Amino acid sequence: MSILNQYDDAALNSLRRDFNQIEREAYRVPREKLEAIMAAPIKQGVNKGAQTYTYRIVSEVGMAKIVTSDATDLPAVSIGYKKQTVEIHNVGDHYKFTQEELDSCAYAGIPLEVDDAIAARRKVDEKIDEMIFVGDKDWGVLGLLTNPNVTQAASGTSTAVADSTKWVDKTLDEITADIQTMIDTIFAATKGPRGGATIEADTILIPRSAYVSLTNRTKGVDSDVTFLKALQDRFAPQGIIRWECCNSANGVGEDGKDRALLYKRSKENVFSIIPVPFRVLPAQHKGLSVVFNCIARCAGCVWRRPTTGVYMDGV
Repeated sequence: MSILNQYDDAALNSLRRDFNQIEREAYRVPREKLEAIMAAPIKQGVNKGAQTYTYRIVSEVGMAKIVTSDATDLPAVSIGYKKQTVEIHNVGDHYKFTQEELDSCAYAGIPLEVDDAIAARRKVDEKIDEMIFVGDKDWGVLGLLTNPNVTQAASGTSTAVADSTKWVDKTLDEITADIQTMIDTIFAATKGPRGGATIEADTILIPRSAYVSLTNRTKGVDSDVTFLKALQDRFAPQGIIRWECCNSANGVGEDGKDRALLYKRSKENVFSIIPVPFRVLPAQHKGLSVVFNCIARCAGCVWRRPTTGVYMDGV
């Protein structure tokens, strides 16, 4: 017997209106401070029922040249592919209403609280963002910051603090050299046959500790130009963004270090797989409660062109 069968039509209609309103509220919750889909745009067209997603890691081979009008020896240009398959995982939680809460709504005219539904939505979003940024080691999910195919550049050491690679211990020139190393790494991996650049990275994600140190130090005693402002002027095409997921607490860098990422932010290069962003399933009756299960489906982040990004640990 359904837990709702105990109510008359008027009370039942009131409950259902509340259920529907709460579900709508859950769908309308903004993704505040959840920025994964900005860093790795969602790949459109993935079937909602797909269990896996197969993509191709791309590399370009060949070059064009001037030819005669009757030429038969036009040079070959091809795209090299390596197939990669990732699993799409379910992410879920639930919110519920107890017998006491249902009675209050049905008989006392007290509306059902929406807080649990909003919290359920937020937790699903947070897990999806985590999967996109750092993946999930237990399930073999790769993230924007944890893909083994992305090149890793070595950070220089500080001249002031022995063996330290942290930007908080480095001079402005030493930090500038680190960023230039990352830019040069992408240039070397993507340059055309004549040596010119084919990819210009447009985003630098750095951990919070590094970002704070850049805002707190100036170029000199009498200067009000911070390290951050100086670097933003020097590397204007790339931009510098603080990203909490770059912090070592998330386990992104080798040996527990913070990790910075420089990359070309484009769907052609990197994207997230989210066939089902968020969904509330029909009500289920369990014991003395009505349960609403919430799910999403995600496969983390896919680097289709890993040469367009570079990691640097220990900054």
